[in-house]
Amino acid sequence: MTPLTAVVIPVFGEISHTRKCLHSLVHAGASHPLVIIVDHGNNPESAPTLKRDFPDTIVLRADPSLWWSGATNVGIRHAMTLGVDFVLLMNNDTVAEPAFLDRLIETAEANPNHIVCSVVYFIDSPRVIRYAGGRMRWTIGDVSSTFYGETESCLPKEPYEADWAGGMGVLVPMIVFRNVGLFDETWFPHYGGDEDLWLRAKEKGFGLLVDPRSKIWVDDSHTGSKRRNVSGLMDLARLTFDQRFHANIPTTLRLYWRHCPLYSLPIGLTLHFIRNAIRILKP
Repeated sequence: MTPLTAVVIPVFGEISHTRKCLHSLVHAGASHPLVIIVDHGNNPESAPTLKRDFPDTIVLRADPSLWWSGATNVGIRHAMTLGVDFVLLMNNDTVAEPAFLDRLIETAEANPNHIVCSVVYFIDSPRVIRYAGGRMRWTIGDVSSTFYGETESCLPKEPYEADWAGGMGVLVPMIVFRNVGLFDETWFPHYGGDEDLWLRAKEKGFGLLVDPRSKIWVDDSHTGSKRRNVSGLMDLARLTFDQRFHANIPTTLRLYWRHCPLYSLPIGLTLHFIRNAIRILKP
């Protein structure tokens, strides 16, 4: 019997992206997931439009003040009431390969108590990797994406372990949320919530696998506060304290404080900030 899966997609805007994502899920495979849209944008017409165009989709309205973690939690809580076995996390700016979900479920069933992730590619460079798991090397301040910017030929052929993954194309057994909790929307409202939850899950004995057979593509050209050429200290400060910037300082401090071993904290955090500063300032 195929496990019941709910796909949770937070949507703040860009209905055109959401339509493309939902059309791709039609071909997710034999799994036939339930789809839960959490619309937390400011456009009052978006929820009725999505419900009209995709009548089998559950569309929930949520507070526009919510960021990614809070909106995703709304969808997960609803999925819990439906008795599903898995929650698949997607962003609305992603499109999926046909049968990608079948592959994730196959790997999850072969590896109980594991979170299983797709490989995420750039939509405008479809063979170039955006996310393929990540590593945490606290002592040298390295929190990085494995295989970032490389091509699919670099990937292992079989599922492999990772320390963390992004928050899209991730299949999570419901037992993880029931035992570990949901995304921490107070400490990590936008970025860092996915890393934090996967690390908390690993501390509770759950594993995390990346399945290179499962592929999705992301259009991240419009998301977050993009790295840019920084001119002056004020510009650098604005960027590094912007909650929409993935490497913002408050999120980094919280992630290290919660998960970094105490003996590595001073040197690891210092090296991490040096690494980020070099990346930002590099032409």
